[in-house]
Amino acid sequence: MATITAHCLIKNEENFIGYAIKSVIDYVDKIIVFDTGSTDKTVEIVRQLADEYPDKIIFEEKGECDKKRHTELRQEMLDRTTTDWFMI
Repeated sequence: MATITAHCLIKNEENFIGYAIKSVIDYVDKIIVFDTGSTDKTVEIVRQLADEYPDKIIFEEKGECDKKRHTELRQEMLDRTTTDWFMI
């Protein structure tokens, strides 16, 4: 059976990130979540979900980023994806 990883590159998504992750968690093998400097409760929400799903969610805080760094982070997600498929 094919495997799939979801990629989430986020910043200040406290209103939606919980719903976004929970909407795909049962359908993917992994979720890679990189936060780029949230100042709201986004990090707290994702940490709670990562504790709830430790085998599925990879979460890292990457700090503020510009357009170039954003592209580099997308590439890092691709490089770290070991599944057959990925989705953004």
